Amino acid sequence: MIKVILLLVGNVSFNAAANLLMKIGMKRTEGVNLASVNGAIHGLVLNPALITGVFSYAISLGFYIFALKKLNLSIAYPVSVSAAIVLVTIASSIWLGESISANHIIGSIIIMFGIFILTR
Repeated sequence: MIKVILLLVGNVSFNAAANLLMKIGMKRTEGVNLASVNGAIHGLVLNPALITGVFSYAISLGFYIFALKKLNLSIAYPVSVSAAIVLVTIASSIWLGESISANHIIGSIIIMFGIFILTR
């Protein structure tokens, strides 16, 4: 069971990192004309944060695929997605300075409670 938990933690962690990195990468494209070939290359293809985010998604997928060997999809998917939502909310507040409203907090608590119930 510990191995499955570690696989899901890896999946959720890399998923959250991917989302943060892609947001950072896209912030760096402000003012860049992504419709032009040159702008797209410099804004997207040569964007280290964006590229790292895409690779983080691939690593996240790897963890998830191995977790699916051990867990039912009806457990793995909701746990993975909902835990990622909570982690991204917290991380975006810390590293991106995004504000968290009372609704975010209440929603995150409800999601965590749902994960708890689902895994029992």
